[in-house]
Amino acid sequence: MVPAHLRRVIKVDPPKMKDYHFTVDMTNQAINWVNAQQSMTPDKPFFVYYATGAVHAPHHVPREWADKYKGQFDRGGDQVRVDTLERQKKLGVVPANTRLAERPADIKAWDSLPADQRRLFARQAEVFAGFLEHTDYEIGRFVKALEDIGELDNTLFIYIAGDNGTSAEGASLACTTK
Repeated sequence: MVPAHLRRVIKVDPPKMKDYHFTVDMTNQAINWVNAQQSMTPDKPFFVYYATGAVHAPHHVPREWADKYKGQFDRGGDQVRVDTLERQKKLGVVPANTRLAERPADIKAWDSLPADQRRLFARQAEVFAGFLEHTDYEIGRFVKALEDIGELDNTLFIYIAGDNGTSAEGASLACTTK
């Protein structure tokens, strides 16, 4: 049981800055904390719990990150799956004889979707990809900060993507009803 004095919620107002984004702020705070900790007690180990909101819903990402993917998913999920598997084979990530799993019957074929749903799903994929890349960039800034203070080789990262999956946007439109 958590003691009562630890069960309080404290509102934290974000700093006043142009184009504020939580992941950027969280990265800045983590970098500042590690730098301060290392300057005061460089021989002590440290622990940072760095849990971004990505790519869990809602997908809040600066527009320029999502727009980098404009049009890249217009060919649809079925073709993206095929292209991704082929790239993985060429890179040696999966064996050359790996076969793509059949699309579940409950997921409609891309070509059978109305044009407005295809546009919606393509944009959702662009935003998702942009959010993932934005988060990766911010994690990279934190890793660089650890490298800059000479602690990268003395750091263990445990990377977990998702708590209960990433997000289900579009699922109700893509699935058939029985």
